[in-house]
Amino acid sequence: MKGEVRNPSMVWLVGFVPLIGVFWSFYHKYVILTELRSFLNDESINPLMESLVWPILTCGFYAFYTPFRIGALIERSQRQAGLQDAANPGMTLLVMMFLCGLNRMKIQSELNRAWAA
Repeated sequence: MKGEVRNPSMVWLVGFVPLIGVFWSFYHKYVILTELRSFLNDESINPLMESLVWPILTCGFYAFYTPFRIGALIERSQRQAGLQDAANPGMTLLVMMFLCGLNRMKIQSELNRAWAA
């Protein structure tokens, strides 16, 4: 089952709404990991652990690993959807994380490519 196609700009902008932005970040990560888990049929993906528990247990250091993890899952989903030019955007996501949270927009646009294929 493919995930929902969302507007990447809106995904990024909601992160700037005061008090909602922090919760939105966790929620969005949980939703995309749930969609990837069902699309890839991979039970090793645990959305609750990866979006909430690990970041808290590691005092936020897990955030530096997350772009690589999600990048690899995006690449797998794009290949499974039939896109031949799929590449792991992990390093790009890490760099964009430091540019006003643009990584959320990139994640959603890459997922939209997989869902639309």
